[in-house]
Parts: sequence; C-alpha cells; structure tokens
Amino acid sequence: MKKVLFLLLIFLSFGKAQDLENEVAIELSRLLSKDLFELNGIDIMQPSVEVLNATSNSRFYYTANVPIDNKWHFRFGIHMMTGFVPDRLRTFNPALPSEEFNLAELLNYGTIDIETSNINIQDTVGISYYILKTLINDGIYQGTIEVPESGATLLGKDSSALVVPQGELSRLALARFDSISTDLGGNISLPEEVQDQIIGILNQIPSDFTLPAGGDIRTILAGIPQFDIGYNGWELNLRYIPKLNYGDEFGDFGFFGLGLKNMISQYFTEIDDPNSIKVALQMAVQVTGLENKVGVTQATLKSDATIFNINLHSSKLIEDWFEIFAGISYEYISTTTSYKYTLPVEIQYQLGLLEKELE
Repeated sequence: MKKVLFLLLIFLSFGKAQDLENEVAIELSRLLSKDLFELNGIDIMQPSVEVLNATSNSRFYYTANVPIDNKWHFRFGIHMMTGFVPDRLRTFNPALPSEEFNLAELLNYGTIDIETSNINIQDTVGISYYILKTLINDGIYQGTIEVPESGATLLGKDSSALVVPQGELSRLALARFDSISTDLGGNISLPEEVQDQIIGILNQIPSDFTLPAGGDIRTILAGIPQFDIGYNGWELNLRYIPKLNYGDEFGDFGFFGLGLKNMISQYFTEIDDPNSIKVALQMAVQVTGLENKVGVTQATLKSDATIFNINLHSSKLIEDWFEIFAGISYEYISTTTSYKYTLPVEIQYQLGLLEKELE
C-alpha cells in the first residue's frame, strides 16, 4: 500500500496519470480478489475438510468382543469405509464484496477544502476501493450486476463466475459523483481530475472473476490400516496413514488415531457363551492434517483437526463366521484452518502482469 501511495506522488508530479491508474487498478484488483476469496473461499474448500475427517473417523470399532483371558491378543486389518457427500456440501451461495455508500466513510480518505469547494484526496487507493464496493452494491441492488444463485464447492460439479459488465462501473460511478455533490449541498464535489482518474481505474478492473470448478464428488472410498492390541477385556486401537495426495479436490491428507476400548458386558452378563451379545465402551482421539491448492487462485489451504470420539457399541457373532454390530457415539471436532492467497493467474493476464503463451 505504501509503495502505491509513494508512486502516486511521483506520477502526479510528472503527469503520468495513465501509469498511476494502472498501478492503482492492479492494487484494487488484488484487494477485490482477496475479498472475493475471503467471502467465498471457506465455503468452497471447507466441505472437503468436513467430508475427509468424517469419513476417516468412521469404523474405529467393528466388534465389541474383546478376549478376557489373561493373554495378549493382536489384530490387524484394513478397514474399508465409504463416505457420502450430502448435497448441502456440494454447493454454496457466492457473494461479491459490497458496501452501502456512506458519506461520512468517504471523508475518511480525504478532507473538505471550504475555500476551493473540493474534497482533497489523501488515499487514492482507499477511496477508489471504497467507491468500487459501493458501486457493486448499487449494481446488485439495481439488478445490473448479478451474483450467481449458487456455485460449486470442490466437491460440486460446475464452476461459476462473478461478472461485472464492462462499462457498468463507470456508469454507476458517474451517478455516484453526482450524488456526492448533492449530499454536500451542490457546492462541494470531488475534483474533476480525481473523478476522471477513478473512472480510468475502474475501466481497468477485470470484469470476470471465475470461481474454482468442483470435482463432482459424491462418495469417498477409503481403506485405513488399524492395529489392535489387547489384554483381559481391554484393547488399544491404533490407526495411521502418512500424508498422501488424494487429488485436486482434497490435496494431501494424513492422520493418526488412538483409541482405548473395554468390554463392559463382562461385568454384568454371562460371558461363557461366545455367541452372546457383547457390549463395549470406547474412547478415541484422531489428529488429521490436510493441505491443498485450489484452482486458478492457487490459494493454499492448511487444515489441522483434532477429533474426540466416545461410543458405546455392541456386536453378536453368528455361526462363528458372521458378526453384526451397531453403536452410538458422540464426536467433537476442533479445526484450525489457515489460507494463503495468491492473485489468480487469469486476473494477472487481464491486468497485463503476465503474457499468455501462444498455443
């Protein structure tokens, strides 16, 4: 920001208005694109975090039968799980950065000179971005700028774009300048050179901001190795997957799980019959880590989660070869998520910061 303001003073001194407008337009595009990501990024990316954690946390138990003899026992298996993606996690409601115009807020970026009847601007980038957001608000209210009713999360299907029609911002800006002058009694207004400069900046703002496309994911299949070690009615459950890449929709994901189980039915029922119903109480904790880069923005998502689970489950062995089980559980998940945002490549193309390679 300081660099842009410093360049502003230099360019005004030498009359290079066009270069200044380009610099400010680039800065505004960064701010607009960043706000777009902050408004929509979590809704786009968070469902992947929820589905992966929910799926990986399932099938911690599969039997309530824990041997109660005074011998150590060991079990190892690959636990297969299926996670289903509900429709609510496949779409979201996109939003554009917008703000209702307030004259008092405008004066935070400058001062009123009574003698010249002008507003002296002290922060060109700040006032330009504030006006831009109020113009977007006006366009949405008037129906000339449309926000898509729905967009795809990384688990959804089709991409969508937030579009500001070319020239619409300039039209709205001219109306805004007139309203500012009217609100100030008709005697004070933004200097014409400032108005022309803001119009020039707005004309360079990219009109299309494309949101990432989804991968059309409806189910997740996972196989998790689990090792159980037990003694006299108690059992320790261990599961682990190193961080691996699971595609564009999920990125790199890994986790570690630890559980402790006790067969409580031994305390109040006869246990001699191997085919009797067994009941067990289990507590488990799981720590997961996910990192992903998303679409053209290449925004980096890092999400670490800790999942606590306590469950009561039962099982019954049938004919020594088939076992049915069921249970109820309480889960609590704590997630820490961070995002690193990069100006989308397509926006850099529209601003002239990059040149497209010839195909």
